[in-house]
Amino acid sequence: MKKDVTAPFNTIFNVASLTKPIVSMLTLKLVSSRKLKLDEPLYKYFVNSYL
Repeated sequence: MKKDVTAPFNTIFNVASLTKPIVSMLTLKLVSSRKLKLDEPLYKYFVNSYL
């Protein structure tokens, strides 16, 4: 690998399971700010493109 060369825009980085704690932390922050309820169905937050 060359130093000081930027990665192309379509580069896929292997982040493994690093997204799990980030999503968990963000979810709990939304719950603590009362913008999300843990027992609320998630379908309310997703757009169903099949309808």
